[in-house]
Amino acid sequence: MKLFLCSHFSSVGSLIKEEIENKKVAFIPTASLREGYTGYVGS
Repeated sequence: MKLFLCSHFSSVGSLIKEEIENKKVAFIPTASLREGYTGYVGS
């Protein structure tokens, strides 16, 4: 199993597109209870 962690996927998603094709991807939006800025979720 390979594990790839990043803090902003939209900036690296195109670089690893072939690696993640047909694979499951987990997205964890935040560990914070409240966060004012959530613009990164859309990207």
